[in-house]
Order: sequence, then C-alpha cells, then structure tokens
Amino acid sequence: MSISSRPTFCLAVCELGAPLEREEAAIADVLGVTPYDVRIRLGGVLPRIMAQRDDVASTLALAEALRKRGHGAIVFDTNDALALERMPLMRRFGARGEVLFSNDTASQERPLVDLVAIVHASLNVSVVRTKRESVLRATARGTARTEEKRTATERSLEKIAVLFWRTGEPWLLRQSEARYVALGDGLRPTNSQNFELAVAWLCGRAPSAVYDKRFVDSPLMPQRAVSVRGAEEARALSSDRSVELVLHALGTWLARDRSGPYR
Repeated sequence: MSISSRPTFCLAVCELGAPLEREEAAIADVLGVTPYDVRIRLGGVLPRIMAQRDDVASTLALAEALRKRGHGAIVFDTNDALALERMPLMRRFGARGEVLFSNDTASQERPLVDLVAIVHASLNVSVVRTKRESVLRATARGTARTEEKRTATERSLEKIAVLFWRTGEPWLLRQSEARYVALGDGLRPTNSQNFELAVAWLCGRAPSAVYDKRFVDSPLMPQRAVSVRGAEEARALSSDRSVELVLHALGTWLARDRSGPYR
C-alpha cells in the first residue's frame, strides 16, 4: 500500500563488512558527507538510512559502491515502507494447522511457510501528557482553589513484532493491543509476559522464518511524540517514518535470500 505518489528511494546500510574506524573515511567519500557524519550514523545498531534521493539510478550506484567495499546495502522505494498504523493488526490471532490468522473474526490468513522474518522491537516513545490540576492560591479574600493546565513529557516503551511475508504487506503485533487467546493455558498475568510468549509461539510455528531482536535492547526512538490527556494510556501509534523506514530496511535485508525487493 503506497502512502505517497512521488517515489523517493532510500539507501540503507544494513551490515558493515569491516570495522567502522577503518571504513568511515571511504564511506564518507562515497556518500559525500564527513567521516564524523558516518561515525555518528553508523556507530549504533544497524540498519541506518544513509541517503534519500528521487533518482533510483544514482541511489543504486551508491549502494553498489558500498557493496564493492564489502558492506551490506539495499535500496528501496519509501512508498514500499508501510506505515505502522496501516499494517494489519494482530489482535485475537491464532493458527489453524499451517495457516496463521490475524483475528478470530473477519480474519486475514497467511500460510506460515510464507513468513520469512519476525522483527521483535521496542519503541521508546515520547509522550506529551496534558492534565488539569487543582491548586490553592492566596487571594485578597483568602485562599482559593483554581485549576491549572500542566504539560509534562515522559517516555513510554511500546513493544511490537513485525511479521514480513514472502509477498504482501507486513502484519503488526502490539503488546498493548493483542488478546493472547492462542496461548491457551500458557497465559500469564501481565501483557508483557504474554507478548514475549506470543513472539516465542510465532517463532515455534514458523521455524524457517528469521527471528531478529536487535531493537529490543536498543529501542528505536520515534521522532514524533504521542499526545495524551489526564491519566490516559499512551496507546496511539501514529505514523513515524524514521521508525518505519528502518523496520522496512531490516525486514527487506533479512528476507534478501528468500524473496523481497532486494536491489
């Protein structure tokens, strides 16, 4: 599903073929940036988006130059990176034989053999919370109670798993949205425990799928904040392209020897 009509092509570095300190100058020369930029951007958990261009030929040329130095680089159309909020959401998921379904009613179904990658990740979301608080103020007539609007920023950890298929759009499993009926007697008291069990359940059902959890201990940090009021839970998952492009790059990279738009 496309989210824009104008194609832009991303270059993602997914794997380094040599230590960064030996390669940063050469990579900088290929990309036309400074070695410092390369060191900052490639010094963390990969993949990282290194360039976005309107012209696919020049973007592919950059990728090929990096591959010649032994690095893992891919190119993809940003329109192929589905927004998290548009992915089919797995709520009351389950399996019938070798088929996985996303919900128990009006379900989408996919053969488990077509599941090529399971990306288990944490999102460290910035939450802007606005609430009204009652405060006491001294006035000429004594003490009066008034209401003030106060805003504070906090962090919330959102756990997800993205399922990448041989063809078609990926599915999304969210800790806060799933109903873990498929676990049966294995259900645990908390959503956090059940989510981890659900990911293990999926891996057991699809042993040929690549499982990746690099962004569990090193959470992705969406650039967009989620706004909530009062004591509301930060449940809204808005589109954040910085996260979606990285997840798509990782899914494409993991599926490169099996299927998928690998260039």
